[in-house]
Amino acid sequence: MASHLRRTIPSVLVMGVCGTGKTTIAKGVAQALGGQFLDADDYHQSANVARMASGLPLDDAMRWDWLDRLSDEVLRVGMLTRHPVVFACSALKRAYRDRLRRNLGAMHIVHLTGDRSLIAQRMAQRSDHFMPVSLLDSQLADMEAPTPSEKALVCDIVQSPDQIVTAICHQFGEQLAIEHDTKGAPV
Repeated sequence: MASHLRRTIPSVLVMGVCGTGKTTIAKGVAQALGGQFLDADDYHQSANVARMASGLPLDDAMRWDWLDRLSDEVLRVGMLTRHPVVFACSALKRAYRDRLRRNLGAMHIVHLTGDRSLIAQRMAQRSDHFMPVSLLDSQLADMEAPTPSEKALVCDIVQSPDQIVTAICHQFGEQLAIEHDTKGAPV
């Protein structure tokens, strides 16, 4: 897709380590903004999922194709629906976010953070996810918090999902509306 078209898709990245509630929050934001939701986990190769399920973290090389598939889908869905795309993705390192930005252009970033014990507790309570609690420490070690130049909204997960969704919509809702005309077509 031409690079000038890539910058016309209003998008919101909801990022953080496993167990911070990225999917729940991104779904809530997409619904509140009338946008589309995508989960980065759906774009992992089966070998990557199997590796993580066995307790082994991915290395950078294993993530590049995944990030490219995800950004291609964000573009495809955004162009098809003409609505903002809100996507949940760990995006642990600045290089991963730079890769997404290179493919998508500007994007709004929400960084979900929280105490390690709370995140581990939430992960232990999930039964329907491939990511074991044992990978939390490797994710925390890899996490490079967004820099001020990335203009991320940082949200502590001690807040309720509704409070976090409201804060995100308050922060980015008007900007997304400006990026998106009243007929739903990117400007």
